[in-house]
Amino acid sequence: MSHLGGLGARVWHINLSDHARDRRERQVISLALAPSGQEPPGISSVSVAGDMVTVEMRVPSGHLGLDLCCRIHAPVGNLPRLHHRILRDVNHRRSGLVIGAMILLLALCGWILGGDEGALWALRGGTPMPDATAITPEAMRQRFGARLVLPGEMPALFEMLEVICRRAGLPRMPALYLIPEPRGMNAYALGGPSISAITVTEGLLQGLTVGELRAILAHEVGHIRNNDGWALTLAETLHRATALTSLLGLLCLRGRDGRSVGTDAPLATLLNGAPAIGRLLHLALSRIREFDADATAMELVDDPQALVDALHKLERHHGGDLAPLPSDQMLLRWLRSHPATWERVRTLLALAGAH
Repeated sequence: MSHLGGLGARVWHINLSDHARDRRERQVISLALAPSGQEPPGISSVSVAGDMVTVEMRVPSGHLGLDLCCRIHAPVGNLPRLHHRILRDVNHRRSGLVIGAMILLLALCGWILGGDEGALWALRGGTPMPDATAITPEAMRQRFGARLVLPGEMPALFEMLEVICRRAGLPRMPALYLIPEPRGMNAYALGGPSISAITVTEGLLQGLTVGELRAILAHEVGHIRNNDGWALTLAETLHRATALTSLLGLLCLRGRDGRSVGTDAPLATLLNGAPAIGRLLHLALSRIREFDADATAMELVDDPQALVDALHKLERHHGGDLAPLPSDQMLLRWLRSHPATWERVRTLLALAGAH
């Protein structure tokens, strides 16, 4: 392995199956610290030799100038699970980086406003309050116009959802709500593993096949298992705090004549742009969590094509474009809360190819 060899660095070998009955069950991970290269972190190569697969990847080590280089040697039969796990680990790292950037941006705006005390004040304002939105039939009716569905009304749907939740390891099933929109095709997940709800429209139940509906439910359960509601609530709180703090900072920088003091112009520029930067980071986090929910759905239903077909149906229903944007419009992708369908499909098909 090029990353692990010739660097004079210590290499650790971890055998995950010391008691394997034969070579096909062996799984070995090799780790080493190496100088950071020009290539970005991520998977650098995947190779297959006989019945074994080797995945090489590079991730930041947390030490300046050093990366952690990893080689995973495992049976081909374990490739799907390995591929999913790597994808989810990368998504989690990206989520952490985005949230970290939002916290840093908020702290910087607070520091401009009032030094160290201003930074601490801003960060306190970026702490989410306990969620006061109860997931109750009355709250769901007022918020979405949805009604609670009982197991006896749709036993097949509840049986499907129960199997998915059991595979996901949720401590309790989400409540199921129906939105009476025959022409609407949507599904939403609220809450986290301890208490949650999934809403679906009548049009979704009528317009999807059983397999497609199972895949969409698995995607929503993925959001619940990954606690995406909390992550996005945190991002929204950080964005709002950044917008408020930057506004207060601008007011403090302005002179009596209403113009920014000349020497503070760079700080004023940063404060002016902070809300937009925060919103872009919030949207980026939302897209990452969608990719992660897709990957989770793949683990829960073992039918990648069903999710691909469902995404195509939803995109056509909502009048979207299944093809990549022209090069002169690619910047629009950064303004979306969800990845483009063609991006999601490409990732799902790549995962499916590992099966």
